[in-house]
Amino acid sequence: MSAQPIAISRDRRAELLAAAQPEAIQQLASRALELSSVSDSLVVTKAPETGLIMMQVREPVCKERFYLAEVVATRAEVLLHDQTGWAIRMGTDRPTALGAAILDAICEVPTDEFVEYVELHRSIAELCAQTIDDQAEAKAAEWNEISKTIVNFEALE
Repeated sequence: MSAQPIAISRDRRAELLAAAQPEAIQQLASRALELSSVSDSLVVTKAPETGLIMMQVREPVCKERFYLAEVVATRAEVLLHDQTGWAIRMGTDRPTALGAAILDAICEVPTDEFVEYVELHRSIAELCAQTIDDQAEAKAAEWNEISKTIVNFEALE
């Protein structure tokens, strides 16, 4: 496992925060709120709300997109030092969605202006790296399960 800080785009970070362990997100968000520069400046612009969104998938053979179903998701948005933080997570876990939005906003605040955020930036990057590792392990475990069902055909000549 790498779990080393990595440089990632904001889109990729949003994907990883959407999949990260809820306890880890809530712990980091709580740590952030202990800093007065966060707690005094944080504004929740869109409180966590749960609703339905359409899940779009791509058919693997023809690569055509279609809507599979509606799924439950929770989104939140915050403002921190003029930087917007946004998150959406599958399910109804409002505290974790809000925590992910806070972490997103913290990553958008320049550390040269707020040096106390350097450690938080590093911790968020480590969480993202750990989430990448967790996803890879889950994918490998799934492959190990389904690979037993692969049928190999021999060509007859």
